Amino acid sequence: MKSKLYLEFIHSKACLITGTTPVDAHHSKAIIRTGVRPPDYFCVPLERKLHLYDLHESNESEFWQRHDIDILETVIQLNIEFIEKYGRDKGYASMFKTLRKSAGFNQYAHDKVDELERHLFSV
Repeated sequence: MKSKLYLEFIHSKACLITGTTPVDAHHSKAIIRTGVRPPDYFCVPLERKLHLYDLHESNESEFWQRHDIDILETVIQLNIEFIEKYGRDKGYASMFKTLRKSAGFNQYAHDKVDELERHLFSV
């Protein structure tokens, strides 16, 4: 699921780790393990060197652990911030369907997505 506006939002943020700009929009595969590129809504801002050389040359889950980042919580918070700023994007409904079908999706992730869904429909 693509969202040009969400990607622009991510590019306007500072890197999660270094706090620097500009950033790349990293599509986190640590949340959904389907073998396909994750939706744009799973992007997080990362400084290019970290993105291309540190993260992509290692195990993504270990990368987030090494930097003490809960990637799912981070993605949820970025989406909440995006929704509060721009409103609901039409791609969210199909994203939830994809998430719930993901083989790597556990109860913690279901709970977090429920949190995002509740926020989406309360805005």
